[in-house]
Amino acid sequence: MLGKLLKHDIKETGRLLLPLNLIIIVITFIGIALGLTPLFGSQRAWPLLTLLIMTYCLALLAVSGASFFYPIIHYYRSIFSRQGYLTLTLPLSTWTILGSKVITGFLWYLANVLISIFSIIAVIAASAVDYLTMDYFAEFILELQYTSYSMQNELGMGLISFLIITAGIVFLSLFYSLMMGYFSVTVGQLYGKHKIVGSVLAYIIIYFIMNTIYTLVFLPNLIGVGMYMGGPLILWVSYGIVAGLSILFGGGFYFGSGIIIQKKVNLD
Repeated sequence: MLGKLLKHDIKETGRLLLPLNLIIIVITFIGIALGLTPLFGSQRAWPLLTLLIMTYCLALLAVSGASFFYPIIHYYRSIFSRQGYLTLTLPLSTWTILGSKVITGFLWYLANVLISIFSIIAVIAASAVDYLTMDYFAEFILELQYTSYSMQNELGMGLISFLIITAGIVFLSLFYSLMMGYFSVTVGQLYGKHKIVGSVLAYIIIYFIMNTIYTLVFLPNLIGVGMYMGGPLILWVSYGIVAGLSILFGGGFYFGSGIIIQKKVNLD
């Protein structure tokens, strides 16, 4: 049943998010095509290029915003609106229903991040195609090797290992952000007939509290590490704090949401 519910949630959210992300991919290939023309080398074309770049950036921001908020909106609609009468009568546990929403939202978050990274790299590479000679590639490879060697000496690991760990931190941060949105909606739906207002207020309050906690945890540790242990360890301390707090509070938001749904769902 989890598979069927997950398929349904992905299909429902994909009605909006799939076309939006496909638009970014299409815009990316248009940008690549323009980058392969002499247009980027012409000074007369800069007003047009500026407009195109601004449009491209706004499109990325708009799709990223939709990819962030729409899974949260779907979570609200499917559980705390009239659809909740159907969702909560399914022969599934609360944790299965919640798990489906979490997986769906996380997949869209991840898809948007990967598409955005691919798009930015592809457009930049296409616009600089005139400079991509064999000598440039050889110099680039040497620079990567030197960077990896330097990171090995400073951080105790090479570039690839560093990128893998960074990707893990990004995944945890995405999970934390998604769960904070879900928990805000779960708390906000308790606010009588003003569930949307309550959800927005809950998100603002939780966001402020979490930023305060992050600041109180980060500053003393980073200052202490910087003063007594040296600069390179600041990165690992930062990563450790982000990973720890993301797991702690992301998990807390998850279990808090599930418990509230089990105890009290306001469908008025």
